[in-house]
Amino acid sequence: MYSRLKGLRVMLGKKQDDFAELLGITKQAYSAKERGKTSFKDTEKIILADYIISYFPQETITTLFFEEVKTK
Repeated sequence: MYSRLKGLRVMLGKKQDDFAELLGITKQAYSAKERGKTSFKDTEKIILADYIISYFPQETITTLFFEEVKTK
């Protein structure tokens, strides 16, 4: 569900384990969140957005978590 988040994570050369560690959760819990099976907590969204925005300043918490990617 969060394909943009996954894409940026991969572009950074990070694994789900890395983001899970950043959030203080298991890889399995992170994987479920990234796939949309469970929801990210607001605090987790802020942590991830801050991290990603430090590398990709054009991103926002909205583009990462609240906008659906439109396909042609």
